[in-house]
Amino acid sequence: MPTGVQRDLAIYNELLAKRKHWEDPWSRVAEYIIGYKDGMATPGESSAVPDRSAIINSTAQLSLRVFKAGMMAGVSPPTRPWVRYAPMDTALLANRNVMDWCRQVNQKVATACEDAKLYSALPYVYGEWGSYGTSALGIFENVDHSFRIQRFEAGTYVFSCNDEGVVDIFQYMVAMRASDILRAYPESAPQTVHHVAKTNPVKPFKVLISISRDYENRGKFPVISRHIFVGEQATTSLGDLPFKNQQLLKESGFYSFPVMVPRWETTPQGDYGVDSPGMLCVSDAAMLQEEERKKYRGLDMLVNPPTVGSANINSTSEELVPGGHTTVLDLRDGGLRPVYEIRFDIAAIADDIRGVEQRIRNSFYVDIFLHLMELGRSARITAEEARMRDAESLLMLSPALDMITAELLTPMFDRILEIMLRSRELPPPPEELQDPDTAVAVTFQSPLVRALKAEGKDALLSLLEFSANLASLWPEVRYKADPYKMLDAFVAGENLPNEVLRSDKEAQKAHEVEVQQAQAVQRQQQMDEVAAQAATRAFDNSAHSV
Repeated sequence: MPTGVQRDLAIYNELLAKRKHWEDPWSRVAEYIIGYKDGMATPGESSAVPDRSAIINSTAQLSLRVFKAGMMAGVSPPTRPWVRYAPMDTALLANRNVMDWCRQVNQKVATACEDAKLYSALPYVYGEWGSYGTSALGIFENVDHSFRIQRFEAGTYVFSCNDEGVVDIFQYMVAMRASDILRAYPESAPQTVHHVAKTNPVKPFKVLISISRDYENRGKFPVISRHIFVGEQATTSLGDLPFKNQQLLKESGFYSFPVMVPRWETTPQGDYGVDSPGMLCVSDAAMLQEEERKKYRGLDMLVNPPTVGSANINSTSEELVPGGHTTVLDLRDGGLRPVYEIRFDIAAIADDIRGVEQRIRNSFYVDIFLHLMELGRSARITAEEARMRDAESLLMLSPALDMITAELLTPMFDRILEIMLRSRELPPPPEELQDPDTAVAVTFQSPLVRALKAEGKDALLSLLEFSANLASLWPEVRYKADPYKMLDAFVAGENLPNEVLRSDKEAQKAHEVEVQQAQAVQRQQQMDEVAAQAATRAFDNSAHSV
């Protein structure tokens, strides 16, 4: 029966072999999209060093920058509230205690996210997600703060999904200094580290951290975490595992899976994301650099061509590069002239380069992220045309937004709520919310989400206008519409706080009270009219008798 350490090492070996197929395309993305000449990072080694010396045209890098900024501004804007916890039971929206508690939770979670520097980590996550199709972000409990954020660089981790497509194994290799190992694992650090730390405390050793769901319920935590001392051996090539001198440093657990792994798009049998913007346009980015080199070489040939001249010129070399000179014996006219005439169509190649650049920008949705600003500067189209174009553009982003919401944002804020409730940084929930983990749901109010929902709001307004026109011809149509549901849909589309509306029961009760008051006033008016008529008849009768 293999031990937990042996099992985790075997899993790591297997997952490294599966990930091997992705390393070549990822290396191309790292070189031509990110700008890392030496490729992506490797497990347990230092991060890849940016080297953009081979990049002549930086359209891909600038497009990635716009993509990250657009995702931050459109999905997770740091300058405005965009995360809201609310009860899943709509009947509780009118409960004052519940809504006050949700309001406090929203404020405290927003403050905790700022303290944990979440908004410094998200651009990096968005960048790797858009480039490699896969990224990873960890939310771990912390002593100083309620939680801490950990980013993972592409190439340093492996993971696996269960049959439902949910990540249930995540492993990553870290390089730790000998002194850091002694400080983090004072009781379980190997003797080798103790000896090395005396003479070279900064010498790095590799530690494998394995996180997996405990389907067998062997411990008190549903998620198991093991820190395994590996040693100094390289781990980038297969066959290095199992390691010598491996040793368990720490075993603990989590109440929920701590790492979110958003993918751009997945295949039925694959774990890693596919067809991300970076993977789609990496060939265009590589071709763009080659075209730029040829363009500048052609320009150099035009401006400073290789020449041929008389032999009496003091040179015996033969150079056919820009600026080169070759001597010949039979140049009858003397002097210098180009070796060959170059007909370089600079306009054609520049036009082709612009087409490649546009394909790269389209891959990263650059035009869509800048669309609102461009429409705001244009005075040639109407507001309705702007709305239609905006809606059509945003629909292209809808699948990606669904993936990032389902695999990153929702589980991330569910885990943050769980950690803060367990650490008692949040006020105790009211009695109506016996289980906040299931009674409260997180919703998002980012600009892109609101823009996507605006289509439903516009449809609702069109329905109201159409219903009003029909009611002018057929009055019975007004009984078909439900005004309460329409108002709820409008508030949801505008992402307004739910507490701005009363519950259906409260609204119905207020309506009944108003109807009763109107009926009472009407009855009183009728009684007053009857009394007035009776008094008038009595007066007329008395006058007639006189």
